[in-house]
Amino acid sequence: MRLNTFNFYEIRPLTISDYDQAIQLWQTQATLESHNDIASYTKEHFAAVLQISPRFSLAVIKDNELIGTILCHHDGSRGYIHQLVIDLQYRNTSIAQTLHNLCLGKLAHAGILREHIDLAIADYNYATPQAIAAH
Repeated sequence: MRLNTFNFYEIRPLTISDYDQAIQLWQTQATLESHNDIASYTKEHFAAVLQISPRFSLAVIKDNELIGTILCHHDGSRGYIHQLVIDLQYRNTSIAQTLHNLCLGKLAHAGILREHIDLAIADYNYATPQAIAAH
């Protein structure tokens, strides 16, 4: 899916091949306190999250670089959104809001009610205040 062609970025499903770039993005956008949270995302854990709800987690690509992520999945009754992280130079461009809305739509389509969605927003997700407010 190609969105926002004016800014030339692409939103597509996050894949296991994005793991290294995702970890790098999360680490570069993180505060010191959040590095333990990031360290818990082993490649196996990352793959497991992607397998729970295939095509729900999303990547934002610009010029072949990963500039944003959102992990989104559900267990059949509850939805989970976390790791909504946008590279600093692309903040305030509505990418975070777009990712958040896309995930809410995917969860709604899967039958997950909005009040059954848990947001896990870490202190380094500077991109998300508007997205959280809209939730």
